[in-house]
Amino acid sequence: MVLTIQGMDFALGMEWQWMAQSQELKPALKRQSSLSAVAFIHQGEVWLGFHPPVQTKVYAGALVLGQFYPTAIVIVDIGEGACWLCALKLGLPVAGFDLMVSTLDIERTTNTWLESLSGWPIVRLSWLTVNSTEEKLLTPNEGSVQALLWPSPLEQKSLALTGKLLQSFVLSKKPKLRNQSSLTWVQLILRSVAVLLLVGALMIWGQERWQLITQAQVLKANTQKKLQGLAQEQEVQQQNLAAERNWRARVLAQKEALLLAPEPWGLWGAFEQIRHAWPVSIHGYRIDHIDCTLLECSVSWVGEGLGTQTQDQLKLPFIQKPLRADLLATSRLALNLPLVRHSRLMSEEQLDEWLLDSRGDFARRHLGFTIQAPQAIMASTQPSLGLHSPDLEAPKVIAHQGTWRMPFLAKTHLLEAAQFAQQLQSHHLLLTSIQYVPHQSLEMRGEYVFVQP
Repeated sequence: MVLTIQGMDFALGMEWQWMAQSQELKPALKRQSSLSAVAFIHQGEVWLGFHPPVQTKVYAGALVLGQFYPTAIVIVDIGEGACWLCALKLGLPVAGFDLMVSTLDIERTTNTWLESLSGWPIVRLSWLTVNSTEEKLLTPNEGSVQALLWPSPLEQKSLALTGKLLQSFVLSKKPKLRNQSSLTWVQLILRSVAVLLLVGALMIWGQERWQLITQAQVLKANTQKKLQGLAQEQEVQQQNLAAERNWRARVLAQKEALLLAPEPWGLWGAFEQIRHAWPVSIHGYRIDHIDCTLLECSVSWVGEGLGTQTQDQLKLPFIQKPLRADLLATSRLALNLPLVRHSRLMSEEQLDEWLLDSRGDFARRHLGFTIQAPQAIMASTQPSLGLHSPDLEAPKVIAHQGTWRMPFLAKTHLLEAAQFAQQLQSHHLLLTSIQYVPHQSLEMRGEYVFVQP
């Protein structure tokens, strides 16, 4: 449908197609050669709109509205019980969402659209501006298209509709049919003879003609199937590209999650706080060992002598399942270490250099330090696509992860361990567990994770 405002024609209710590559444009135009069309190319992708043949300069209405409403469902009352509905995303029409409906079907159509366009804003306009002093033929809710395009009293076009951008919205013209002159008597006679000959041929060769017609119908059916196949192929390609983008977004989210971790020495601070807060000996019990992970710290208690009572377990801090006859008890304290973002991006070549340094100089300065070779962390399973785009190929390995271990057995192990914990960040090492036996030994374990750039 074509409507006019201030001498400009706009095409409403067009059929839109989306193509990922401009090379598909010519074949699509050939398939719809009888229609007027507009092709708008944005960032290498093509929005192709079709409309019944036009003879004048006509602009695609959906592309024009997209300059004012980047993402919205626009409802335009054009009068006489009809409305134009158009869905826009990033200033471009959504395929299948550019329709002309009656005012009675607006609510039903809008609800159907919102099932797939949930949360989109709805804009209601009228086609023409109504003068308050004149009879109101239309009832604008949020203004009108006419006021949108010509906001000033001088009726100057909006800046959004000037320049080369507006010219790219014009539909192609179709040539007018030439008026045929009236037929002469000679032409009528010749045509009558031709008709008689044709009738005679049909009567004589009826069977052959029927076979030809049947073959033509089969050919037409095959052609329609091919066109449907092309449309389905295009739809599948769009779905594949959307699935590919979603997969890449999930891979990026996996990488971001791997970059979040506690401070490298954060667990050491929690361990030290518990060790200093709880005496080694209390209420007839002494600490047998302390085990800390990133989730919790547990302290194992054991009775010190014959005078230890079972009821003394109730006096120990944070005891779980007390009153054991074997005088063993365990205190558990949950940890809530804050997560911070680490810039641990490293390629495989940089990882090899880091491992050489960690196993060399760092290990020599801290006797007993061992580090495990890294294991690859794989991305989530890539969707199985019928039409795969190699340009969107993403690496399957997103990170490398390994573990390390450092025991302390000397009398000064607590002091050495504290100094060791302060050096973890400079070597990109994360402390994940501490096992401490008072006056005997302390062992620290951890991991390292490096995300592929």
